[in-house]
Amino acid sequence: MAEVAGLVSTIFTIIAFARDVTLATKFYVDAAKGDCPKDIKLLVVEAASLQSTFESIDFIFKNNVEPGQKLEDSIENKRIANQIFKPCEICKETLEELQGMIKKLRVSRDPGDRTTRDKVRNTWEAAKWPFKKESFDAAMGKLHHCRTSIISGLTTELTTTVKEIQTNVRVIKDDVKEVKGAVHAMDDKMDREAIAKWLSKTNPSDLHSKASQFREPNTCRWLPNSSQWKAWVADDSKTRLLWIHGVPGVGKTVLSSYIVEQYRNLRQPYAFYYCSSTDERGEKWARDETAHCLGWILARLCLQVKSVPAFLKPLKERGMYPTVEDLLKGIEAVLSFLNGKRAYVIIDAVDESKTPNLAKVIATLSTDARYRNLFVVATSRRQADVQKVLEKVSISVSLDRNADVDNDIKAWVTAQLQKDDFEDWNDVPKLKEYVAFSLPSKARGMFRYAAWQLEVLKDARDPRAKLNATRDRPESLDGTWETILANIPEKHRDNVIKAFALILSSGWRYGFASNLLIQAIQQSDMKGGIPFSIRAFTQACGPLIQVVRKMSADGKTVVDESVGFAHHTVRDFLISDRLKNHKTLKDFYLDESDSRRIPLTLSTYLEVTKTFSGTYNPDNVPVDERMDAKDLRIHAMRQVRSLLYHQSLTRHITPDAKLRALTFEILNPQAPWYNGLSICTQEAVGDSGVRDMLEWLVKYDSKATGIEQLVGRLALVCSLKNPKILSEFLKTHLKGPEDFTKLFTAPFKVILPAKWSEYKKTGKLDSQHTSLPNILEFYLEGSRRGYAMKAQTQMLLTIFGSYLPQEYNDIYTNLAFHDHSLCASFGGCSIKKALSTTAKQPAGNFSFTPLQAATHSLDMHAVEAILSQPGLNVNQLGDPTAPQPPIKLPRHFASSVVIVPGSFPLNGQMSPLYILQKGMHHFQTVDRGSFGSDALKAKAAIQAELEKRGGKCLDKTSGASPPAARSQGSLQPARQQTGGAPTSTQQPIQQRRPQAVQGQPGQGQAKLVQKSPGQASVQKPLQGRAQDRNVINSGAGPQGQGSTSR
Repeated sequence: MAEVAGLVSTIFTIIAFARDVTLATKFYVDAAKGDCPKDIKLLVVEAASLQSTFESIDFIFKNNVEPGQKLEDSIENKRIANQIFKPCEICKETLEELQGMIKKLRVSRDPGDRTTRDKVRNTWEAAKWPFKKESFDAAMGKLHHCRTSIISGLTTELTTTVKEIQTNVRVIKDDVKEVKGAVHAMDDKMDREAIAKWLSKTNPSDLHSKASQFREPNTCRWLPNSSQWKAWVADDSKTRLLWIHGVPGVGKTVLSSYIVEQYRNLRQPYAFYYCSSTDERGEKWARDETAHCLGWILARLCLQVKSVPAFLKPLKERGMYPTVEDLLKGIEAVLSFLNGKRAYVIIDAVDESKTPNLAKVIATLSTDARYRNLFVVATSRRQADVQKVLEKVSISVSLDRNADVDNDIKAWVTAQLQKDDFEDWNDVPKLKEYVAFSLPSKARGMFRYAAWQLEVLKDARDPRAKLNATRDRPESLDGTWETILANIPEKHRDNVIKAFALILSSGWRYGFASNLLIQAIQQSDMKGGIPFSIRAFTQACGPLIQVVRKMSADGKTVVDESVGFAHHTVRDFLISDRLKNHKTLKDFYLDESDSRRIPLTLSTYLEVTKTFSGTYNPDNVPVDERMDAKDLRIHAMRQVRSLLYHQSLTRHITPDAKLRALTFEILNPQAPWYNGLSICTQEAVGDSGVRDMLEWLVKYDSKATGIEQLVGRLALVCSLKNPKILSEFLKTHLKGPEDFTKLFTAPFKVILPAKWSEYKKTGKLDSQHTSLPNILEFYLEGSRRGYAMKAQTQMLLTIFGSYLPQEYNDIYTNLAFHDHSLCASFGGCSIKKALSTTAKQPAGNFSFTPLQAATHSLDMHAVEAILSQPGLNVNQLGDPTAPQPPIKLPRHFASSVVIVPGSFPLNGQMSPLYILQKGMHHFQTVDRGSFGSDALKAKAAIQAELEKRGGKCLDKTSGASPPAARSQGSLQPARQQTGGAPTSTQQPIQQRRPQAVQGQPGQGQAKLVQKSPGQASVQKPLQGRAQDRNVINSGAGPQGQGSTSR
């Protein structure tokens, strides 16, 4: 095989020879001025063709190489080399021979610069053309033959390559078709999954998994053998609904899980849904489950039949969730894809849906011919509204006093008695047989009651006597729960109550990690030394709780374990009035509003928080399936931050002295656990709620001592926004008014977070400490950086204003942070309190008055408080020569879709009524929305008060009264009153132009604007304005300046 490297070298040589021959031949032709043999001209053409051919070969060689590959390693180059190697060698020798024949001529000048002597010499040299006719013809023949052979070889090779390419293209086309088919199938699958996810508002899979765990082996098997079941599944069955009903706790949900597993194993199209009266956190709700249930069922059926009704995709793209009618239409369409094959649906706890709508839909699915191949199982209590709908259209199965259920319990008890735990009973004749016979009858159909009794009997000295002394399970479920609570051992009662409180707070449906629960109780156990474990808990509480274990794939290891309430009726009983008023069991009452539930939970977590020190990485915290941190300390700190954030929960701290002391101990920025609590807050930095938690985002000075350290603790207590807790804290650490003043005016240093707009994205803090003169300035600086500090600031101003520096007690500062909804909890209206003190600013000290400021902010309650002052001039304007207050006024109703007075600059030379109506001009041009509704109400109330007290529309910036803005709901302009005669003919504001008058610069003149005492700037008027001012300038002209009539 020819070497590619040698051929490449030959090609380079040929290209060089061809170039030289071409140039030399052209020179001779040019020198002879065309008077040369015709064959010599043909040599120019042949040499140029050879050069072009071999340059093309070089190009082909280079393009046959993969990145990083050498020319000689290319398979295509090797094949080309085999075809053209010999012709290339001959071509090289021939060109070399021709080059030797040519005598090189030297030309010292360019053709245009040649002298006559140069031209004569060149002509003489050209005449010495050394070729002989025979030599020239032989060389030309060789070159032509070589070029032809090379082109033929390239054509053969390239043709072969093209055929291979065509073959590869056909293969690629087939592959592309296959890939397109796979992609299309994948797209269809992704579309189905996306639509299924969209339809699934609620996922009941967890409820099914937990129910399945509590089904004992060899139970529930009686149902497929029952006459009702056989009649329901018969080929000629005329009734497509099986209704299973019974009292709470009898096992309806477990039986539903058994039915689901039967159809899962049979690979029949099926779907299931578990209704619930509580949300994911275990909080009680009341909702209609119809849409949630149908959406989940439709989603499961679509995935199983691998088809989606066509009308669903457009609904999803428009963001419109289907109606109940749409969902029923979808189920009908999916059933039609089965070509008559049956589909099965199991719906548990129909009675827990808020309305009977779900029962009515189930009746429709079971009787309407459109769903003829759909068979439904529904379970519920025998509730009147459900019974009325389902009883007439179903085959009924009752679990109350059901012999098959009793037999299941008996079989289960017998199986349990064969375990090693009951080995000692073998010494007592017929004890096991007696228990297996007697216990099921006492349980009255409730498995968990029987299980609890068996646990009690296990540790009894005389099991037979203990069993004989045990009463039968009460008929009512509440009576059953009372019996169990009454039997809880006294030594475990406090810990059981605390465990109940923790489970209630975490959500009973998903329970509480068992290891965290036991650790939390043990670490917060005040009595100490009392052994408490999951086994002790289950023995004490029996049917009230359930332990859910998740095993590893091999079934040998428990990978997760949680404990929760066995049934929602347990939760309902613990917060019921029946338990609250019980003579001996009221300690178990744990309703959130007025019980020990929150104090118990909070105190438990606070005690655990005290065991933490250092920091942790929030991005690398191991969590369980409930997303709770596996580290109890981190879990406790997160719960503390959550509980302390809600004011509705912190009110429980005030009456509990021990809990108060524990809370004050935790709220210490120098404590070892503070960094952990701060990180917990930073974890939720994307949540807008963190915006008002500045106290937990800053870094306090770790070296602070004495009063400066106490200021840091004061800030953390203020974060609770509870004045009663704050007062108790101050009473604990301060003695008299002097100490209060010293604390509220003490300077301190902190490292502050960046502006909120930046911090919520990056979590960035300042690079160095900021020195603050007092605690209030800390909140003012936070407000300037965009944090929501209104509640804390108003609390300090209202309750502790007398201890703050005097400059902060002015009416303007109180206006800036006034929120009337907080006034009641802070002991009264902060505006009224500010107005009643001697610290209020006299009118005219600033560029606008308090009434103008309150009107501009649409603060209706502040306006009423200011107007209540005797002798107040409702039309008083600010002093244009005075500065603006140092506090920036808030925009109470400003938002991205609602433009109101607070969204344009406040001009102190406009009367309050004019400010209000100028804002109305802007406000009427935009979508008002929900905020707009409140704004309009505030505008109407303020306008009525101002007009009642003689309010006028004055604008001293132009010197005359403008025409009245339209009143709310009216399109007709009203005449305005100024200090003198009525205004001229009313014209739209947009059509009027200011006119120059004596004493005021006209167009083309410079206008002097007084900014503040001692400062002035030159303002040039706008030329040719088509309308009056749309935005009111905050600056005003100097007093005594002329006015402009509008």
